[in-house]
Amino acid sequence: MLPRPLSLAPLLLFAACEGSIGDLSSGQRSQNPSDPPPSGQLGGPEFNPFGGGSATFGAVCDADGSARGRFVFTSEPAACDRHADLLQGSTAGGDAALISTGEPIRAPGRYIARGELCLEGVCAVRDFVIEVDAIGPSGAIGFWSAPVEGGTATGPLQASECAYEAFSAGSEPDLAPNLAVTEVALYQSVKVPVWSNGLDMVSDVPVVENRAGLLRVFVEPQPGYFQSSITAELTLDAGDGSAGVVRRQTREIAIASRESARGTTFEFPLAADALGPETRWSVALRGPEACSGVGQDTSRARAPEAGTESFAARKVGTLEVRLVPFRYNGDGSGRLPDTSDAQLERYREVLMGMFPVEEVLISVREPVDLDVVVTGASSTWGPVLSRLLSVRAQDAPQASVYYYGILRPSAGGGWSGTAGLGPVPNAADSSRRGAIGLGNTGFSSVRTAAHELGHAGGRSHAPCGGAGNPDPGFPYAGGGIGVWGYDILRDSLIDPESANDFMGYCGNDWISDYNYRALANRYAFVNGFPEVESSLRWVRAMYLAPDGHVHWESPVTVPRFPGETGRPIFFLDDGGGVVAKDELVPIPLDHAEGLLAWVPVAPAGATGIELDDGRRLALPSGDPLE
Repeated sequence: MLPRPLSLAPLLLFAACEGSIGDLSSGQRSQNPSDPPPSGQLGGPEFNPFGGGSATFGAVCDADGSARGRFVFTSEPAACDRHADLLQGSTAGGDAALISTGEPIRAPGRYIARGELCLEGVCAVRDFVIEVDAIGPSGAIGFWSAPVEGGTATGPLQASECAYEAFSAGSEPDLAPNLAVTEVALYQSVKVPVWSNGLDMVSDVPVVENRAGLLRVFVEPQPGYFQSSITAELTLDAGDGSAGVVRRQTREIAIASRESARGTTFEFPLAADALGPETRWSVALRGPEACSGVGQDTSRARAPEAGTESFAARKVGTLEVRLVPFRYNGDGSGRLPDTSDAQLERYREVLMGMFPVEEVLISVREPVDLDVVVTGASSTWGPVLSRLLSVRAQDAPQASVYYYGILRPSAGGGWSGTAGLGPVPNAADSSRRGAIGLGNTGFSSVRTAAHELGHAGGRSHAPCGGAGNPDPGFPYAGGGIGVWGYDILRDSLIDPESANDFMGYCGNDWISDYNYRALANRYAFVNGFPEVESSLRWVRAMYLAPDGHVHWESPVTVPRFPGETGRPIFFLDDGGGVVAKDELVPIPLDHAEGLLAWVPVAPAGATGIELDDGRRLALPSGDPLE
């Protein structure tokens, strides 16, 4: 490259340049990209005065409210605020060019423009040719040229877009014209719309207090909109009198937002502490054209239209799960399940990813011996669940704690048939807050745990994959999730067209908004319901297998709960005479045959019971309460 043919004084103040740049209105786009530049403007040695500098482009507002395009070249590093200052008459520390293109540049092409070119302190109006090859999120690329005495100033164009008006003294960016906010939604495990087309949404699917999430803002171009770099401004007000927090994200918006195309929406990850009980929000779209001329409609660039809206976050609380490792003696091995740190993290990850709680707490109890044989037949799992529920009653944990028993009946880890079992209890019945499943290494056993803990949280099967006794109220055919899901730990969206509810048997599991809402209701109740100690009663867990075999557990105390319904039983003596009448309380199971129940401890003299269907069963001997 030849040296520049100029040797001039230091750069002048740009106040004089700004006076003339405002009058330059001849900039225009050439109708034919092959048109030659204006006659006699270019020629001679070429040089690039901005080889190590930067370029920006954008728009400023004329007095009549119309938007006018501008390019700014400087020998300084790129900075929108600095380039905006130059347009307003500030001084520069190097060479610069301030160019008017007339209408804002929105498409590739050849533009013939006028501008102020200042080199080493001397400013003069020049005719520029700007070739824009492409415009995208990274800015505009191409090349430029302008005649100077004795040569041609030229160079490559790589300009980032700036909202110059945003840096006007005492001003803030105006609302983006002709661009509408169409929806605002919060994703915590499932999509929860909080605002749509001007309406504050009242959803029966809750926003969970103190749970992290992703706020997405959907937008749609309106007539008169030109592809622009848009800044979405999210304001969060904790409602505690502190200053609101403002978050911003800038994207190139060319088309209407699509659910599956994350680059078409504005996204704001929200930490758990950002979603308090009184948190309110608002969103504003700010654009590079801060002008109020004809066709500049900003009426839908804000949500809500004025003020703020509440997330109406609901207090749900935590999910506390205590793993109970069973030492499997059914084959004499004494084999224990995997409770390594890595496996415990898998449990936490899956449960925290899907379940509507602010935190998942995982702990591990001391192992429990298990002497029964467990196979893929569901009836062999009944005694294991009866043992698990009895262990929970013996431990008497806080009422909100769920027990989950894990076992490894197969040395190799391979398995076919039933892999877990859980009751489907009434919300108030703390005695049944437990379930069991395989405890092998990996995510398969963890997904089983989520399914069985779903049962323990009152959820029936989703109608998918032949799951028995499906929930008749499940709203989505085929057991799908119904709405878009979101994994807060992996920052990944889940497409409802390809995902199935975790309470079915189809695989590719996530949680539907239907079960998300139900579990939120259940956990809010569980975490807020005080257990009444005075209602305790002595019982035994009994499992009656389909073949008539009976498994009894040791006596424990469990609470009564409002509305429980029992089945009549008669306590019998050795001669078959009735000693007393009482009720057993069945424990409904998700998919196992047989009867699991809490049976009142027998009165003195009783050696058997008679069920309401006429079957007679022997009581275990040595009852310590007799």
